[in-house]
Amino acid sequence: MRKVVHLIGPGTPLDLLGQLRLLALPGEVVVSIGPPPAGAPRGDLKIVHCPLGCPGLAAMHLPASVRQADLLHAWGRSDSADLCGCRGRRLLLSLPSAPPRPAMNALIVRMRAGELVVTVPTSGAQKAFADAGAPSTCLHVLPPAAPAIERGGEARSRVRYELGVEDGQALLVAPGEMTRDAGHKYAPWVHAILRQIRPDLRLLIPGRGPVEDRVRFYVGTTGLGREVFLTEGRYTSEEALAAADLAVFFHERDCDVAAVARAMAAGLPIVASRTPDLAEVLGAGHAAAIEHVEAAVLVAPREPREQSAGVLRILDDPELAGRISAAARRRAAECFSPASSRSRLEEVYALAASQSREVARQ
Repeated sequence: MRKVVHLIGPGTPLDLLGQLRLLALPGEVVVSIGPPPAGAPRGDLKIVHCPLGCPGLAAMHLPASVRQADLLHAWGRSDSADLCGCRGRRLLLSLPSAPPRPAMNALIVRMRAGELVVTVPTSGAQKAFADAGAPSTCLHVLPPAAPAIERGGEARSRVRYELGVEDGQALLVAPGEMTRDAGHKYAPWVHAILRQIRPDLRLLIPGRGPVEDRVRFYVGTTGLGREVFLTEGRYTSEEALAAADLAVFFHERDCDVAAVARAMAAGLPIVASRTPDLAEVLGAGHAAAIEHVEAAVLVAPREPREQSAGVLRILDDPELAGRISAAARRRAAECFSPASSRSRLEEVYALAASQSREVARQ
């Protein structure tokens, strides 16, 4: 049986940690290089001292399980390649999206040298790597995993009660980690605009992230802070989605898409930015011109007026909301089930292992 060790660290994106929890098999060891991030798996987790925050200096502290592994799988930590240290093996690196070109070029150098295999969540991100010169044998698509989530029941009632959201009020949710590219700052602006039309509207931002303070600042500028709930991870993703009536993803640029897949699996109507990765996950492929998908209303990034119009369109049309909800749930079941993502990951593991043996023979 193949021995896989998963590598994480303080900078591992929260949504990739969610993917790790869904896709890792029982018995597979998880190693945190430095303090484990919030949301790290609680199972067989080993913590490695990382002097001065430099992964290269952590190599001397690696547990035997890392040195004995057949495959090392790093989640969002490109610097973990410094830890490989064992010749004849490649590091598998899973990314939440295609990185900016300078970072991509640095990864491609390692890919060409036979040190690295990369997975990305969409064919659009794969194309971005390929256009930059990445070797196709070292580049694979690993779709996000999203188990079915039932909206309603005890979780919905409890969360809404604790937030003070009444049955007749509509609750927007802006899921995902609060990063610079995820565009959470637009959610309170859209809420403030629509609040003049729909006094029943409330907003939930359940996650955390590096720009959390900035998002909190934008919430404060609207004067509607009592109707915007920043719950700092108090509720799980499943609980937040169960409580909500509509999900918004106002990404400024492509970033993680796992949260979108989870919202689809919950059957939530969705308003999302018209970015290539979001549009592809929602069913539009990665064409340059994107006008319509069945599983969401797409809007221009960084345009609060168009974002507000998209949300209002769903709120004012229950029939449209129902169609989008059904299409989103159907697409999630067809494309993003944990079983299919795990099967794809096994294929990638097999390819990476065979290529590592070729490197070892050289």
